[in-house]
Amino acid sequence: MRRAINGKLREESKDYPGYFKYEFEIREEDGSLTKVPAYGLDMQDALSRIVREEKIKKVKKIIKIIPDWVFLLSWFLYMSGVVGIGQYKQDLMIILIGLLAPFFIFMGFRVWGRDKISKD
Repeated sequence: MRRAINGKLREESKDYPGYFKYEFEIREEDGSLTKVPAYGLDMQDALSRIVREEKIKKVKKIIKIIPDWVFLLSWFLYMSGVVGIGQYKQDLMIILIGLLAPFFIFMGFRVWGRDKISKD
């Protein structure tokens, strides 16, 4: 398990008043030490930013390996439940628009998000 063993205040941010640059020494799982810089309002904020970045990296790895058809299937299952529940003598065209419009919006964001993830 990774642990922060030392943190030092390096300097105050010139561009963002009230923020400080900290440098943390982190002991890796293999016992080696890594120095990681971070900005924050205080030391706890800077350390929480490091932890948040690492969580985001883990989620990105998982999202990259999940195929698109899984997202597509989960979307259709969700929408079929919504349509099935909300089907009280409604017009079929309204149901189709309600099903397809969010689907295309979802897939657009999915493709846009994949492009942003692959650039990182």
